[in-house]
Amino acid sequence: MKRFFGMMMAAMALSPCGVQAQGVLLPDYATAGQGMATARDLTTAIGGMRKAIGDKSIAIQSVVSGNGAHAALEFWAKPLPPAVHSGEVEYVTVIEGSATVIYGGTLTSPREVMPGLLQGDAIVGGQIRDLHPGDVLLIPSGMPHWFGPGKDGIAMLGIKFAPPSAKKAP
Repeated sequence: MKRFFGMMMAAMALSPCGVQAQGVLLPDYATAGQGMATARDLTTAIGGMRKAIGDKSIAIQSVVSGNGAHAALEFWAKPLPPAVHSGEVEYVTVIEGSATVIYGGTLTSPREVMPGLLQGDAIVGGQIRDLHPGDVLLIPSGMPHWFGPGKDGIAMLGIKFAPPSAKKAP
């Protein structure tokens, strides 16, 4: 999973989108291999991300991983192009800050920036919602989504995993 996040950040930095999308991939937080991160751990990590992000759009830091699932903090200071993850389900919990999210609908002008990740120019027909601390959002595999961070950015905990395969009838 760590390799995925590194590839994702490289893809964002090299994206052919009109907006130059950039990000910072921080080293795993100390809790990454321990299976647990406390609220204090997350607050400390977010403070470090705010300092490290500079003029970039997003900072990502792994906090817990195991059993095919991965939890990473994402601090968004600026929007990136709308995206679709074809091989992962993601639950997003807002930790601090605010954003507008557009999800669902159709991704326009999709282009593959790395295996499993499409970016596009816009989302047509999606739902628009405001996000605030404590909000939880499910982004199914294949669903277009876009985050527009508020003026102070947004810190989210994203938990990603491969969707369960369909059970075969006996």
